[in-house]
Formats: sequence, C-alpha cells, structure tokens
Amino acid sequence: MAQTNTGWTVLHHFVENLNDDKGYTNEKHRQRFQQANMTIIRLLLEDDEGSDVNSQTQDGKTVLHFIAMNSKMNRIDIGRILTVFLEHGADPTIQEKSGMFPLDSFKDPKLFDPTTVFLLIRSMVAAGF
Repeated sequence: MAQTNTGWTVLHHFVENLNDDKGYTNEKHRQRFQQANMTIIRLLLEDDEGSDVNSQTQDGKTVLHFIAMNSKMNRIDIGRILTVFLEHGADPTIQEKSGMFPLDSFKDPKLFDPTTVFLLIRSMVAAGF
C-alpha cells in the first residue's frame, strides 16, 4: 500500500477532501456528485495498493477519524460513507496518538447523527470493545 512519508494513503486524502457543498442548488446534481464519490471510494477500497482502511497517519488517524472530522459533508452522507468503510473492515477501536477513537472525533455537533453514532458503537461492541 502506498503511503506518504507522513503515513497518508490515497484514502486519507480523498476522505479529507470530500465536500458535498459544491454550490449545487439542484438536489439531483448534489446526489449525482455524492454517487460519484461513493463510486470512487469503492474503487479505492478494491484497489490492492490503496485499500488498507486501517492504515494510520503519523499522528495515528485512520480513515474513520477523517470521516468523523469532516464537517463539509452532511450527516446522511457521512453515515453512508462510514457504512462502506465498516463493511470493508475499518476498525473503529483504533485510537490516534492522543487517545481519541473515531467516535470521539466528531467536531461539529450538527454532524453527530444518532445513526452514525450507533454504527460506530455497534462496530466497537462487535470488535469486543
């Protein structure tokens, strides 16, 4: 798997830059943009070179941390993206160097969606946490 010298993978970069607010006033266009993002994520997850969903940056962040910290996506899209990563083996029990779990990483209270929180907690319980 290809990583930068700071531990970032293509998945880290892509998820950090996801933004569903590209100025689309038409909901149909926004949905198409989100579908394109999901297609790219699935392709990256299937790629042997960039598919380690549990790879950590130098400060210990996984892709799940980046998803939780991304305040540029709406909460429904975060839930969908999170589900795809969890289905591909992303481990929500990995802590970054400061001791934070992805669940702890939600910056924006508007993004604190009960369904997303449930997905993370359920995955942590299933992992024996």
